[in-house]
Amino acid sequence: MDLVTHSLLGATIGQAGFRKKLGRPALLWGSLGALVPDLDVIIGYITDPIANLKYHRGITHSLWFGPLVGMLLGYFIWRHYTRKRRLYKHPQGSRECLFSWMLLMSLVLITHPLLDLFTGYGTQLLAPFSNQRYAINAVSIIDWRYTLPLFLSVLIGIFRSKGQPLALAQPLSITALLFSTSFLFYGWHLNNKALAYAQEDLNARNQSISDVQSYPLLFQPYRRHVVAREGRNICVTEVNTLITHPLTWQCAQEPNVPQINYLKQSSIGKTFEWFAEHQTFAEIITTGSETKVRLYDLRYPLLDSPLQGMWGIEAVWSQGIMQKPPHFFQQRPKFSLKNFLKLWEVGT
Repeated sequence: MDLVTHSLLGATIGQAGFRKKLGRPALLWGSLGALVPDLDVIIGYITDPIANLKYHRGITHSLWFGPLVGMLLGYFIWRHYTRKRRLYKHPQGSRECLFSWMLLMSLVLITHPLLDLFTGYGTQLLAPFSNQRYAINAVSIIDWRYTLPLFLSVLIGIFRSKGQPLALAQPLSITALLFSTSFLFYGWHLNNKALAYAQEDLNARNQSISDVQSYPLLFQPYRRHVVAREGRNICVTEVNTLITHPLTWQCAQEPNVPQINYLKQSSIGKTFEWFAEHQTFAEIITTGSETKVRLYDLRYPLLDSPLQGMWGIEAVWSQGIMQKPPHFFQQRPKFSLKNFLKLWEVGT
């Protein structure tokens, strides 16, 4: 999920369970603590995008990281208020608050990777003991429907009446957490529904497909991007989980050429295939004397070109000689009113 959502989730947890004992600082430290696992993105800024793909959602997103680091962070926050308590009588520094600080920080750190688990990006929950990426594909990496209730609960929690938090602040935060959690499992249900519908359609067409996967579209929980593959044959379609409608598949066969095989077997290619959970598709683009080979991540397609991804890796050859070594690239979707409205459509 995006940083704003993670921060709001941490603040909501602080408001729902710790505001009474720790006061308003529970919201602040909860929101900041929830961002700690994403500090691993710094690797990408100081090295290269491929390193970011490899290490983001790695060790800092593993299941052991939250409880261990959370207890340490909670202790240091408590010590911070203990020093202040000597001068300003801060109640957050009392000995009774130590466990609460450690529990709060552990919760906001462990809920970060669990939330990421429900997206399609993939999270290494067992790093460094395993580099397996786990993804439930329930919601997009950005979804305002999940974020809005958290924002409202935090907004109410900031206000005070006669020096005291509003009475509805804590119940609203608890309700927001229950709703947001339910929304994740609802998205999981929608993904399974899309998979079942796509598989039924393929069976009706007498098409034997060994691998069928479904992914949420950006901002859109009800529409799913389905990828069906059998060897080098790839078919994609969009499933609207709210309306039963005939599916229109776009199919293509990945070329079996040395350049594509080289790109996939390169060090960068293997890392990208692992990151994309092997949901890739290679395309050859010839311009003049150059041959450009692109390997797309099909989990995040362009709206108007579903067999292309918003990012991938590419290499360039000319006269059989590689001119540009494999490197990461991104491409922005073409802006159009049709594509913009499609992001917000529910039915039709």
